[in-house]
Amino acid sequence: MVRHPGREGGDGSLASRVIRLPDAALEEILDAYRYDVSPVSDDAPFFWHFTRFRDVIAGDWFDRNQIDPEDGHGEQTLLLMLAVSSGFAVAFLLLPFLLVRERWRALPHKAESAAYFAALGLGFMCLEIPLIQKLTLFLGYPTYTLSVTLFALLVFSGIGSLASGLYAERRDRALAVLLAALAAFTLFLQLGFDGAMEALIGLPLALRIAAAVALLAPLGLVLGAFLPLGITSVARLSPHAGEYVAWSWAVNGVFSVMGSMLATILSMSYGFRAVMLLAVGIYAIGAVALRAIPLAASAPPSAS
Repeated sequence: MVRHPGREGGDGSLASRVIRLPDAALEEILDAYRYDVSPVSDDAPFFWHFTRFRDVIAGDWFDRNQIDPEDGHGEQTLLLMLAVSSGFAVAFLLLPFLLVRERWRALPHKAESAAYFAALGLGFMCLEIPLIQKLTLFLGYPTYTLSVTLFALLVFSGIGSLASGLYAERRDRALAVLLAALAAFTLFLQLGFDGAMEALIGLPLALRIAAAVALLAPLGLVLGAFLPLGITSVARLSPHAGEYVAWSWAVNGVFSVMGSMLATILSMSYGFRAVMLLAVGIYAIGAVALRAIPLAASAPPSAS
């Protein structure tokens, strides 16, 4: 059917209303429309994403009269991957603690430690996944971006982890400084990142890779310090230090697996900026949880 939305009086189609309606009325119509046809931007460049996740979760999407029978299959697959990967992560990382449940029950402050290490796993992914996507525009190919982002974050997170031993005894103060640095870097990503990319995007690929690594290095140094601060704290709480460290790693691993899918879904729904701001909030919740765990002298090693 040929439509001419600009003609006198319009034809009543969505295209005609999109052109003619004021912004407030337009947002209401777009929100009620069964497809997500909101404008695509660099903050959410998912031009193939037309089906809202809420419609897929509601379960009635596939019973509707659709234009394309494959509508919503990609979103359904992401949700299925989230469920399956979360199930496997819980089965292989948390269920084994049933074998040592007596010692696991004896571990103090499990709820606080679980909240902290879950926040690290989820928050890290809510930063890493959007950064991989945003840097694709700068480096040109997803393969380059994935390699460079993972390289920079893992190497500098390792260095930040190693350096955390210098201030591990001043845990609460270090947490406050690290959280402030993370918030400042995220603010730069919100306000200055796009401008920096525009200024440097004409450089040769090698220089753009170097610039991306330099950009990610401070973030890696900050993110790498959180995990050892938590491990040092919980390992001193109980003579079963080995079991406590294993518990902490397991919780972190489960939420890292879940976070990779959740960060993608949230980015598609709300954009990269919102997900990165969410990451700062998640780290803040984790910091509050860790501060609730008392600083203790080093516990004697377990006989086990």
